[in-house]
Amino acid sequence: ADGDMYSAQIPNVTESGYYWWFILAEAAGEMSTAPGMDSEPYMFERFAPSAATLVNFNGMTGDAVSGYPGAYYFGLNAEPLPWLFAEFPHDTWEKALSPELASAYTTIYEIATDGPSYDNREVISAWIDEGAKNYFLCGDEWFGALSNWTNMEFTAGDFEYDVLGIAHSYNDINYPNPGSSGASPVVPVEGNVLSGMMYNKHIAADDTILYDPAYEIEVSNWLDGFEPINEADVNMRTFIDTNLTIGDTTFSIGLNREVGDDKIVFLGFDPLSLNATPYYWYGEDSTSIQTQSLYWFDVGVGVNDENAKLPTEFTLAQNYPNPFNPTTTISFSVPAVSDVKLAVYNLLGQKVVDLVNNAYQPGTYNVVWNGTDALGKPVSSGIYFYRMTADGFTAQHKMLYLK
Repeated sequence: ADGDMYSAQIPNVTESGYYWWFILAEAAGEMSTAPGMDSEPYMFERFAPSAATLVNFNGMTGDAVSGYPGAYYFGLNAEPLPWLFAEFPHDTWEKALSPELASAYTTIYEIATDGPSYDNREVISAWIDEGAKNYFLCGDEWFGALSNWTNMEFTAGDFEYDVLGIAHSYNDINYPNPGSSGASPVVPVEGNVLSGMMYNKHIAADDTILYDPAYEIEVSNWLDGFEPINEADVNMRTFIDTNLTIGDTTFSIGLNREVGDDKIVFLGFDPLSLNATPYYWYGEDSTSIQTQSLYWFDVGVGVNDENAKLPTEFTLAQNYPNPFNPTTTISFSVPAVSDVKLAVYNLLGQKVVDLVNNAYQPGTYNVVWNGTDALGKPVSSGIYFYRMTADGFTAQHKMLYLK
């Protein structure tokens, strides 16, 4: 009858993906559809969690998630091509979090580069209360977007105090010097579980680490600082001239803390946007805070899912395919934190290109050589050797490049 409400269940909606549907109704010998026959059918998306880790890009969508910069956050090297990335089981999300979605995960990365689109604080608070959670939050406009760019004091009961371990926020501390297009000097904290390896590399290189989002990801620098509840939690600081008249130009900009069985990381900056003078891309390096957090959270980086074991010895596998044209993959394994070098040489023993020259956590890694030299020029056909050295281990194999 007129005004009656009806419902129906769409069957077989079990897998992640997009589903299209329409309504076909017949009454009094007449047929009608909704939407109309000349219109696109209705559509909805079903998302089914498939891993224990969720990477939530809060404020980034589309190609920025699947391409640059989204796909580059968990890097393992900052040298010229080929890139190496940490592989770990995870799902990707670009929308607001719901309690049901969050509860499906043990670890959530919330990357709010250039400001969040959604306020997930209430959902995250309830999720962390479930216990045994890992939470990573970063973004240099996260404070401002949720407080209308007002410096805030936090107390017990506030998300920032209870979860993040922050007592006071300072927005846009880079202004007016160096400003939104400039780079801010930052310093990792020696001995910190997440920034300690970067500190060691920085000291050895005798360089200046910079927060430089305008260069690395083409967004403005609106670096945020804060006062932590516990100074021992701080993993990154900055030393800058600021518009804030608080009598101190040293600011904490990152921290990591353990609260019961929960592990929390907060960065008032975009971690991919760290580089150095002389130039080095720390944000893409294995020593970056976000990559190191994968190991701290124990999400399964470098683990062979077939046997769930880390390597027990150094190995260098034969490249595949061999012969090859134009690319080939070389696999190597590292049983302990080690400085690894992997280079290609010609028949005269002359180095052609460095493929790997970095510190690695335990795991198995793949690197692709595209048949070019250190200048990016294609090499000639012929026999080449690739050699790996790491903590007293040396191995070498021969490969054939055919054009």
